[in-house]
Amino acid sequence: MKIGGTQIRLWHDKIFMASALGRYTATIPEQSDLVEWSQLLTRKIGKIEVIEFTFWSPPDPATGIESLNWFVYAIEDGRAELKFHKPVQKRVKTTAGHWRNDQMIGHDLFFRGSKFMAKYGHESQEL
Repeated sequence: MKIGGTQIRLWHDKIFMASALGRYTATIPEQSDLVEWSQLLTRKIGKIEVIEFTFWSPPDPATGIESLNWFVYAIEDGRAELKFHKPVQKRVKTTAGHWRNDQMIGHDLFFRGSKFMAKYGHESQEL
């Protein structure tokens, strides 16, 4: 995918970027072969180019609970900087093989005045 003048590729636990300014690699935390990707979005919020993605973590060995993790990376000067990372939902597989999900925590990105913000639940945080 391409954001502005930056070519971006996601591969397992890495974000690869190439632009006129050079090449850059960022590591995506908490990756393994057991991760189940859920969503990948690119968008521009104000003047900031953003990559958002969510994936389900591997099940906790003791409880079987999986977490849907939300990651927000800002693309600036040909680099991806992790701005925010929180779990937004939990789920567990029942004995019948169906998923039981908790309610998803509301989450979004926005500008308040000139500040880049993340909304997570009832709280907002400057990024």
